[in-house]
Amino acid sequence: MQPYFDEPFYVGFNIGGFELGLDPSMENITDGNHSEAYWAVDDIENTVKHFITAGARLVQPATNVGGAIQVAIVADPFGNNIGLIQES
Repeated sequence: MQPYFDEPFYVGFNIGGFELGLDPSMENITDGNHSEAYWAVDDIENTVKHFITAGARLVQPATNVGGAIQVAIVADPFGNNIGLIQES
């Protein structure tokens, strides 16, 4: 299957209506830190604020990755990364 979005920082696939996104960059990769699940949200800025208020740590602020797509990453108190994605 060919990606619908293919850039050095993100490769996106639509698989049966679900998003599979890959980050081809190996920058900042350490053992046990090889993937994030990205959860679709309606308002990425407010969702990030909600996670921070609840005790999460900001890993990557909301960033436009092309078109109307923004992604952010927060880490829960146990160090697990949680990806957020918003398509406007």
